[in-house]
Amino acid sequence: MNKSSKLSRATLEQSVEVLEQEIAPTRDLWPGIEKAISQQPQQVEQHSRHSWRVNLALAASVCALVITLVNVKGLPEQTTNPNLVATINQAFESERQAMLVSYGAAQTQRQIPADLQMQLDELVKARASIINALEKDPTNADLIHLLKFTQQQELALLEHIYRPQWQTI
Repeated sequence: MNKSSKLSRATLEQSVEVLEQEIAPTRDLWPGIEKAISQQPQQVEQHSRHSWRVNLALAASVCALVITLVNVKGLPEQTTNPNLVATINQAFESERQAMLVSYGAAQTQRQIPADLQMQLDELVKARASIINALEKDPTNADLIHLLKFTQQQELALLEHIYRPQWQTI
């Protein structure tokens, strides 16, 4: 290092030593800190109480609006296709036939185990009874969902029965 940098460094170190280690405030700050701490929870409480009331008022107004609309216009009617059940059954039968043909079940009458045959018969009976109930009430959405579920279960069981199995030697 050269002389000028040594001098400036020494001067800098002396200046740092002369500086005060702490800076004292010009006035006492503790009363302001205590006041801020004591007022903070009250502000949060008032805010949460206020937001609870606002939310309750919004929920009540939405409920009143819905009730008014239902009373004025009435409940919307379900518009379902009267041939919906027939369409669902036709799609199911075509999918079932395609599955049986793809597995070759139509040509080879495979021996089905008794427990699986019993399950298949129960699903067929359940599907028939649901179709009978839908003939009396064709707009019942629960029965339509139940019919679709029963058909899916029957297809899954047929897939399990006729799925090709690996031969072991």
